[in-house]
Formats: sequence, C-alpha cells, structure tokens
Amino acid sequence: MKRRNLLHLLPTGLFLPSLAFQRSGSLGERKFLFVFCDGGWDPTIVFAPMFENPHVFKDSQDTETTINGLSLVDSSYRPTTRSFFEEWGQDCLIINGIDFETVAHDRGKKLLMTGVSNGPDDWPAIISGSALDSYTAPHLILSGPNYSSQFSGSILRMGQRGELNNLVESSDQIGFTPNNSGEELVEAYLRSRAETKQMPDHHADQFQHNYLRSHSQLRDLINRSSELNLYDESEGEYGYDCNQSFMASASIALDFFEQGLSRSAIVQDQGYCDMRWDSHGNISEQSWHYELLFEGLKELMTELHMRQSPSGNSLASETTVVVCSELGRHPSLNEMGGKHHWPVSTAMVIGGVTGGRTIGGFSEQVLSKKIDTNTCELSNSGEKILPGHLGATLLALADIDPAEYVEQSPLWGIIE
Repeated sequence: MKRRNLLHLLPTGLFLPSLAFQRSGSLGERKFLFVFCDGGWDPTIVFAPMFENPHVFKDSQDTETTINGLSLVDSSYRPTTRSFFEEWGQDCLIINGIDFETVAHDRGKKLLMTGVSNGPDDWPAIISGSALDSYTAPHLILSGPNYSSQFSGSILRMGQRGELNNLVESSDQIGFTPNNSGEELVEAYLRSRAETKQMPDHHADQFQHNYLRSHSQLRDLINRSSELNLYDESEGEYGYDCNQSFMASASIALDFFEQGLSRSAIVQDQGYCDMRWDSHGNISEQSWHYELLFEGLKELMTELHMRQSPSGNSLASETTVVVCSELGRHPSLNEMGGKHHWPVSTAMVIGGVTGGRTIGGFSEQVLSKKIDTNTCELSNSGEKILPGHLGATLLALADIDPAEYVEQSPLWGIIE
C-alpha cells in the first residue's frame, strides 16, 4: 500500500510519524535537484493551454496538444520542448496555478523556496539538514537562491567563479593571495576557538561543529577530487553561452549524487544567452528560454537513468527534479511586446510523484483554481495551491514531517 493511501485510512487529526515518515526500503535516500528558472517564466507558453480565454495572448504558431497524458501548448518554434515530453512526459507532474501572492522577484523567490516571505530555511536546506552527518556536502549550491539559518551548516557553495574547485586544486584564481604567515595565525586562532569553545555558550557548540566540519568537508573533497568534474575552464564560467544549457553545471550535482556526497542541489537556469526569463520586452524570448531549458532537461533525464547511486540503483529512481520559477507572466502582451509579472505560476516535478498528470489550473482571470489536497482534483471547496503546498510535498517525499516547517499540507494525491 502506498504511504499516502495508508494515511487516508487514519482518523482525521491522528498523526503517526512512525508510519508516515520513515526511511525508504530497498531504495537509497531520496535526492533532490532544483532547477530554478530565474526571472519568472510564462506557463501559458508551454504548460497551460488557454486558447479559449480572450485574456491570454496566443502566438499564431501555437496549438494545443496532448502528449503522454499532459495537455500542453505546442509550437514549431519549440521542437525540443515537444520531443522532451514525447520521451519523458510520462514521468512529469505539472502543477498549474501556484499562487505566490506577489509580483516582486525577491519575495517570490523566498515564497517559492520557503513558503513564507521571511522563511529562515528553504526546502533543500531542511532536506539536507536532516541528514547533516551523512554527507560531505549535504546541500550543494551551484547557483540559485538559498535561504538558511538553522541548517546553514549543511550548505556547500560552489561559487560563481569556481572557487570551490580552486580550493580543491589549491589554485590561485580566487582573486587574492593571502599572506602565508597571517593565514596560519588566523587558522591557528580559529581552530583554537573551535576546539576550546572560547565564545558564548549558546553559540559555542554550533560554531565548533560547523567550523571543524568545514575542514573535514574540504579534506574529503580534495581526496575525491579526481572522481569529480568540479569545473571545466574550457567551458567558461559555468559553461554558459547562447546555446549552453544549465547542464554545464548540473552535471556536477550528479557527480556529487553519484558519489554519495550530497542529498540536494540547486542550479539556476539563466535562459538563452544568459538573458534571464524576465521578458518584459519580447515575448519570443520565452520560447528561446524554454527550448534551451528542455534541451538541458533531456540531457538531465538521460544522465539520471544512466548513472548509479551508491545503493546500486539508478539515480533516476532515487532523485526528484523540481523545475520552477519565482513568478508567472501577465496573460496579455504589454506595450513593449513582452509581458509584465504575474503572481500565479507553475512548477514541474519529476520523480517520486505521479507522472503524466497535470493538477491545479487557471481560472478565466488566470488566477489559481482550488484543489482537494488529498486527491489533487479540482474542487470549489478546496484550497488554492500555495508554494507551501509544494514545499510540504517535497518534505514528505524526503520522509520529513512537513508540519514542523510549513503550515500547508502535502499534495498527497500525487505522491507515489
């Protein structure tokens, strides 16, 4: 019996953590890769056909199609997007109508990643923090947003200029050359403080743990650096050019997953030519961005199925991929031929959830439709989908009790 079905048999209000949130059986611990599309994408370009809605802009090349159970917008401008869904659509869950209740980038990012506008820890930080001592780099940040406080000790940043690789290789490309004698003095002082806890008691244990652990992390990465492709200078900073997808850096995350070094990772998709998704001036940019995104996703899915986790299973069987953006875009074109911000958007989840399915939706006003969170079917008496519902679902997939971190309940109807 599936976990969500078991929970539905329990009396209302009864919570049994030993039944609901226990480690997976034969599979290894589930891993999470976040692909964050920076700037706000337009769901009506791909994920949400609304051809009968007079408020929604439609390109002359757009047609409605159904591929592997998913109702999508197709176009001759986006052949790679179509071929992705033809190959992998049966594994994809589309969540339409996520209401961010904001049109501001910064607030939208915080809501997407934490469920609240002032959230101290984001979903991957919580997920990785629950297994802090099991991984060298529990949460690997290649690029993209991060909000952490309680679980900051679980985070390892690659750095926008490959600084982590420079440390591993002991190269001098970080931008300055420290004085060796001064560096040794600072090192000795900090190690002494960490080992003797010469600081206020309420900070001492955390400081000691995080500082000494960071040295252990670096030593482990140095020892295993030959197994990891941390940075390829031939591809430039993160490999981006006009036709280079996010996979130039996401492959590093797969290396870390494959070696059992990380449980979660995030990479930022900057769109075509590093232009970001914030297309106020030309709606055609969205098609360019989607094509490059799905080119990367095709490569990602192939890699996940080819690679093995430390448990011996394919990475695909143990990894959840979350493809998301912090905003949507206005239904209509603006005076510049683009679209301004819109507070309702979409996310796509692959792995650990029911694929070949779209849940939620957009109303005639292109606002969020309500669903029953137990079945995930549309329901006038249900709830509109908030970022907290997405986060609670991911925490449940990670075998973490969402109630400890977010007010919203998981979308039980889509959890396998």
